[in-house]
Formats: sequence, C-alpha cells, structure tokens
Amino acid sequence: MRVSVFLRNSSFDSGLISLQEFAILTHEPVRPDARDRAWKSVVAEAMAESDPEKLQKKLGVAEAAIFERLQVLSAKSQPQSAEIRELREASDALLALKTAVLKFPHWRQQ
Repeated sequence: MRVSVFLRNSSFDSGLISLQEFAILTHEPVRPDARDRAWKSVVAEAMAESDPEKLQKKLGVAEAAIFERLQVLSAKSQPQSAEIRELREASDALLALKTAVLKFPHWRQQ
C-alpha cells in the first residue's frame, strides 16, 4: 500500500505537528482490516529512515497514525488487545529511535 502525507502548513518544518495538520491518504483500495493496520506501514517507513531530517518528519506522522488508531480502538466496545499491545511496542520503538538519533528531548542535559 502506498501512503502519501499532505501537510496543511509549514509548522512541520520546525518539528512540530498536530493531528489537524496532516491527512494520510491511501491511493489503492484496501480491505477494511488492512486499512485498520495501515499504521504499521507508516511506522515501518519511519523505522527504516536513515536521514535525520526526514526521520523527524516521518516520526511525527507515525506517532500521529498510532494515536489515531488508538482513538479508533478505544471507541470500540471490544478493542483488540493484541493490536493495542503492538501499538504500544511501536510507540516505544519510535521513542527509542527519536532519543537515539534525534537526541530527544532536546532540553535534557547530556
């Protein structure tokens, strides 16, 4: 599945992004269960990025995709605990990558 990210303003360049500032649009029809797990491809893309400047942008998109999926799951009467666990693990991996490569948080004394 190919994913494109469209930003509505340039605040993303500063490293800040809100959920309102982007939309993830798929370009191919997919089954509902595959669409539900589209966050995985966004996370994998961020994890594979080696350019720190591109990584910062992809991390923001991946974190937002995880958050949005958690919002969808929390609205269900019986959320899938296995997927929630996967989302938590992905979030932890992104934080570790952000800390190691981008030296997040920037205000912490080294």
